[in-house]
Amino acid sequence: MYLYEAISCRHTVRRYLEKKVPEELRRQILRFFDSTERLDDHLAAEAVISDREEKKGRGKRGFRRRDSGAPQLLTVYSAAGSLAEKNAGYILEQVALYLVCKGIGSRILGGEAGAGRARNGKRAVASMEFGYPDEPLFRESPLAKRLPLRKLCFPSEEPEEAMRTILRAARLAPSALNCQPWRFEPSGMKLRVFEKITLAGKLAGRKYREVSFGCMLANISLAADELWLHENIVFAGAASGKGGNTPNLVMTITFTP
Repeated sequence: MYLYEAISCRHTVRRYLEKKVPEELRRQILRFFDSTERLDDHLAAEAVISDREEKKGRGKRGFRRRDSGAPQLLTVYSAAGSLAEKNAGYILEQVALYLVCKGIGSRILGGEAGAGRARNGKRAVASMEFGYPDEPLFRESPLAKRLPLRKLCFPSEEPEEAMRTILRAARLAPSALNCQPWRFEPSGMKLRVFEKITLAGKLAGRKYREVSFGCMLANISLAADELWLHENIVFAGAASGKGGNTPNLVMTITFTP
């Protein structure tokens, strides 16, 4: 199995065995992190793997924490930049898919774990718990709890098969509280991506939504690579972030051979 194949079967794991990932495999994970594609090659990022501490009580937004038993935590530290959270999500999704190929489960946590910490002039922007799963590692893509493409897209025309392949991969990306903040407008080999801020998205917060967008873009990039396509991403200006019924344009992606 390779990364693109893992998109269709990866299942977010929330229960883990009391078994730590071997040190050599941790080093392999860090080496893979360093080799991942980035949204911004000039935005320095590094990863630290630590043993996960049990958390009780309530999170910063009032949700009751349910300890998953995950033995390890990978925290992403990033230099400052407008794409810091998106870039972290872009990297973490690649790492999560790599872990699936190694038989290891994971759950991307956004900025909750490690928030406010600093390292080598970088700040913690996102994290991911991981370990050997105590529940199914795989699930079939039709069973994924995602909105159907007909609700995620408002096409002016029927998408080409290549674009449908890209959209299917984007649809399966994990997101904060499963808010699925993205909406798509495909036209030929151009894809306009909008942000739809739902109640779940508001509860998750802007930074975690940004991490989610990065995860979605990683899936798009892997699907484009599978189709031997190159993607060019142009990000829009700052959105209002007020939510409501009108989605905000986030980016336009053009695919070329």
